[in-house]
Amino acid sequence: MRVTYTIAKRAEFKWRVRPSGFTLIELMVVIAVIAILAAILLPALQKAKEQGRSVLCKSNMRQIGLGYFMYADDSRDYYPWPGGDAGRANVDPTYAADWCAGGQSVIPTQPTLWNAPGFGLNAEVGSIFSYVTSQPRQPYDRNNKQIWAVYRCPSTDKLGEALRVNYSANGWTDPGQPFGGTVVSSKGVLTTSVAEPARKVMLVNEEPKNMTDPAFSPPSASAPAISAKSALLLHLMRANILFMDGHILSVPETTVERMLGAERDSYFDCGK
Repeated sequence: MRVTYTIAKRAEFKWRVRPSGFTLIELMVVIAVIAILAAILLPALQKAKEQGRSVLCKSNMRQIGLGYFMYADDSRDYYPWPGGDAGRANVDPTYAADWCAGGQSVIPTQPTLWNAPGFGLNAEVGSIFSYVTSQPRQPYDRNNKQIWAVYRCPSTDKLGEALRVNYSANGWTDPGQPFGGTVVSSKGVLTTSVAEPARKVMLVNEEPKNMTDPAFSPPSASAPAISAKSALLLHLMRANILFMDGHILSVPETTVERMLGAERDSYFDCGK
């Protein structure tokens, strides 16, 4: 009798035990909770990742800035020139002072053309290359596609990689550009002649779609600064800018618009 009773109780217990696993409703609730958490956390994660890329970008700019200063020390205190189209330092020794070489009149829209010989900018030809990388300056080679990490912004896309250089020098440091009430001399900008170096732009991180050469100049006085500022706002609507005293700032959108508009002379004209 005791055996029979035990077996019966066990059968009753098994019948009452709830089956293991989730019901469909429970699974749907879990999935909904995960989706909500993802929607909350992913933007924060993306923001943190972009902030990290911005820090690396500024580190690259700082190293390039050191190259600028070392070049000036060896060049009778004259800064390197900002560079221009492909007809300059690539093939013409007159422009040997360009910090970076190369360029094209327009950026082709077909990615298949980005690997064409001669496309992109050539850091290794530039005057500061050996100071930045500790490697010898190289002659122009239209087939050279080597990437130098210090010249690359990690926030740029495949076009930025194809361009090989994602930074642009202050275009108003070129001979003949505005300098106070005159123009920059044929030798370039003398380090001791820069007015308020903590305010003057040396280098900007520029949007690859806007880069036809390694120089960046503010828009003309009659052009709206609003359209030009988008070329610099690569990091969470902020612009990484290196100034001539060596400090780097992550500049907010409103300040960038002012720098390219009403106060452009104060930031780009080294003689003011």
